[in-house]
Amino acid sequence: MTVLVLHDLGGDSSQLASMLPQLPDVWAPDLPAHGMNAVPADAEALSVYRLAQQVAQGMPQHASGAPLTVIGLGLGAAVGLRIALSGVFRMDRFVAIRPSFTHQTLPEHLTIYPVLADLLGTTTYGTGIDQVMAKLVTTGIYNDIRSASRAAATEVERQITAPGARDRRMRLADIPMHPAFEAHEFDTLDLPSMVIADPTDPVHPLSVAAQWSDLLGAAQRVTPDRGRDPHGADAWIRHQLDEYLVGVR
Repeated sequence: MTVLVLHDLGGDSSQLASMLPQLPDVWAPDLPAHGMNAVPADAEALSVYRLAQQVAQGMPQHASGAPLTVIGLGLGAAVGLRIALSGVFRMDRFVAIRPSFTHQTLPEHLTIYPVLADLLGTTTYGTGIDQVMAKLVTTGIYNDIRSASRAAATEVERQITAPGARDRRMRLADIPMHPAFEAHEFDTLDLPSMVIADPTDPVHPLSVAAQWSDLLGAAQRVTPDRGRDPHGADAWIRHQLDEYLVGVR
């Protein structure tokens, strides 16, 4: 049994580490344009469909014959869903944590990402991030996020402070422009699934998690408020996964 763990937009392969119970065989790759991976010259290579293809092509050889469990956060949930819908691998379970991508092109809750890309594009080499952060905190969209969830606002800020953020800004502009699925694709999908939602995160809305739960026919769990206790919320997710993934270890 291999557990494929997929991070969110702007994250990296370590993003879910604090949420995972002990598992025997975890593969947590960096998505294209993340970690040490280059930003593709072709914007279409950053579609959710193509990201899923690239992850599937890089799957370790030993994982190809055994049932696969996929755990994805945000964008990673969308990529994991595309892998499930492709039917390339025999999948055992699927967990979507704070899903954010839908059937739409750039849904309203993801519009913060192109804003961040534009702000990063105004910087020049040698300048610090202070100017970008100063501009960010004056925007209405950031302040709306911050008033709803301090944890979500902190994740937005990390998009600015992440290593190589300026050079990789096109991932923030391009990836949200691509839908993750069409509703009819779920008609033939029969996969035990769980959706974990956040009650206050406006970038990963509860309404999107409810949509995913309905389409997957999956149980939905809602975390404690990450804004109040992010470490406690991670521990809560870890406990939920530990119970749900019984038999994987």
